[in-house]
Amino acid sequence: MYRLFGFLCASLMGLVACSPTFNWREAHWAQDTALKVMLPCKPDQGSRPMRVADQALTLRMMGCEAGGALFAVAVVDVRDTPHAIEVQRQWQQALLDNMHAVVTPDSPKPETFVFPGASEQPQPVRMQAQGQRQDGRVLSAQALWFARGGRLYHAALYADTLDVDVVQTFFEGLRFP
Repeated sequence: MYRLFGFLCASLMGLVACSPTFNWREAHWAQDTALKVMLPCKPDQGSRPMRVADQALTLRMMGCEAGGALFAVAVVDVRDTPHAIEVQRQWQQALLDNMHAVVTPDSPKPETFVFPGASEQPQPVRMQAQGQRQDGRVLSAQALWFARGGRLYHAALYADTLDVDVVQTFFEGLRFP
């Protein structure tokens, strides 16, 4: 009886771990294998031109949707450290503007953090924000920015509500080999 109970418990734990909602897998850009990314679904990839900090840049993106959340990772090649700092600042503001975030004195402030293998400048930054979708529903986001070797990276997770374990798994799945 105890063996059967143990077997059933182990089987149920295995089913929970193999959730079809989040099928985590490693992904990277064909042109950039420096950053390894874990995504919970097969990512779409694309690129588009953008103008930031008085420079024309090409933004490469990959992302997917799973469990009611959007997972996105992007990268741009930047000219130098001062330029990267300004691009990062403008990118952070664009995130807030695009999600119609209301920033108050009580809003969480961007925080610096340690990202192994990332450049010290611009400093790796983590941001939380709450805004709204076009239809007025609440939209929460957590985002990271970090640089390495002339590239500025951005990773973000958007959802109505953010699950702490999903956010942690996504961000811990970002790494330089």
